[in-house]
Amino acid sequence: MRESIKIIQQAVEKIPGGPYENLEVRHFKKAKNSEWNDFEYQFLGKKPSPNFELSKQELYARVEAPKEFFMN
Repeated sequence: MRESIKIIQQAVEKIPGGPYENLEVRHFKKAKNSEWNDFEYQFLGKKPSPNFELSKQELYARVEAPKEFFMN
């Protein structure tokens, strides 16, 4: 356990600083007739990476897969 904590501390120290954009912002709204614990959630700001460019007629869709995200 101590070694795991040391590894995590080393990883956190090596994270570069600077501005970032949270791409997984969740916006919760209370709903009267909701099946999801009285909350409806929506994902806002789903954008591809700034280094990932699409031509004008292409579509980017992100689907959650069992182990990772599947890009279509």
